[in-house]
Amino acid sequence: MSKKILINVFLLVAINLLIKPFWILGIDRTVQNTVGNDIYGAYMVMFNISLMFTMLLDFGINNYTSSFIAKHNQLFSKRFASLFPLKIVFALAYLVVTFGFGLMFGIVGKQLWLLLLLALNQVLAFFILFFRANISGLQLFKTDAFLSVTDRGMMIFFAIILMLVYNGNFTIEHFILSQSLGYSASFVISFWVLKKPLQGVKLNFKKVMMWSMIRQSWPYALLALLMTIYMRSDILMMKKLLPNGDEQNGVYAVANRLLEAANMLAVLVAGMLLPLFSNMIKRKQDLSSLIKMSITILILPAVGAASISWFYHMDVMMLLSKTSPVESGHVFKYVMISFVAMCVMYIFGTLLTANGNITLLNKLAAMALVINLIVNLFLQPKLGAKGAALSAVFTHSFIALTNMYFAIKNLKVKINTSYILRFFFVLITITISVGLAHYRGVNLSIAICISIVSAILMLFITRLLNIQQFKQLLQSRV
Repeated sequence: MSKKILINVFLLVAINLLIKPFWILGIDRTVQNTVGNDIYGAYMVMFNISLMFTMLLDFGINNYTSSFIAKHNQLFSKRFASLFPLKIVFALAYLVVTFGFGLMFGIVGKQLWLLLLLALNQVLAFFILFFRANISGLQLFKTDAFLSVTDRGMMIFFAIILMLVYNGNFTIEHFILSQSLGYSASFVISFWVLKKPLQGVKLNFKKVMMWSMIRQSWPYALLALLMTIYMRSDILMMKKLLPNGDEQNGVYAVANRLLEAANMLAVLVAGMLLPLFSNMIKRKQDLSSLIKMSITILILPAVGAASISWFYHMDVMMLLSKTSPVESGHVFKYVMISFVAMCVMYIFGTLLTANGNITLLNKLAAMALVINLIVNLFLQPKLGAKGAALSAVFTHSFIALTNMYFAIKNLKVKINTSYILRFFFVLITITISVGLAHYRGVNLSIAICISIVSAILMLFITRLLNIQQFKQLLQSRV
């Protein structure tokens, strides 16, 4: 089982490394450098408003579906028939609420129509995620891995076409249109993949079943709403708190670009963990091996990325930004620290979700939201985008530590002291190697190689990754 899980994770990450970073670091970066921080910052405000109420699109159904189908494969068709009509109702409610909030927030004129288009994109995106939740619940991980890149892959295709057609006159409207076309194509492909398992399925519009699903999934929806607000409200607050809010949002967007690229991969792994944790908890199997594997796969690379970002923040920003490399650099170094905390949350928060501790997660998310709002209100007027980055560090660290504590406590997870000591030894070695490389004047590309090589060597030396198992893994067939 461990080898199969590891192979699927490697496949998932490898495929996404080919596509999604290119979208963020290639297309998205080019668009911001073309249109400037003010216009891109205004776009980010609309984009974040389109994300604020996506809990209405999902209402916890995707996580619930992935976890439920993993435990009860035989009920796949029945659940899909009931949930798909419910998703349509939620989509209509989401569009009304988002459009209304946009008006209340002060979005008017042409920007209001762009907000509507972004909202329709979210509708398509969440239907795609719903299809993939069913596929993941059936544990068709290879298929899900390929589907995970279809939306961005098609967006890249359409964005490049539009850039060539409008040669030098590419606008933010064209950027949003490329997203719409990409999501539409991915929607069709994802639905086609489910066509065979859904043969003979008839949609069920019974209100009793719908209300039953709402009662079961509303805690997941509340969790999604609370998390979305504390993760996205900083951009909306900058718009209102700062006289140059759009510009600061542009600076923040530059600093967050690498975080978004890395986070995409972390979310994919977390999505794979949910059905696996759920299935193992149901069977009362030992979770420690999978948890340790998850920690190695997620947290070690996150620490490496954070170390490079801290010591080489200016070098990285000079490569990524033509609009505000210096100002974004001071924000970027803090942004990537929060990524380490996010990876901890993805492991232990997913574990608590699989165990059904949603009430606890909601309480922790509500506390995180209060922390986030207070720290942002205090720091943003003084530090601008840097204040938003520091607030993210405080918030995600709180969530990470509390999720880890309660997951270990509630599920009585036992991770031996030897593993913990070896793990922290590897973390410290990676950080020191990058710091020494920077102190000695080693350039960015070589420092990245040093961090990767040192991490791999220390994994083998400390036996966090066994050489014999690694050989067997490479020789095995999926």
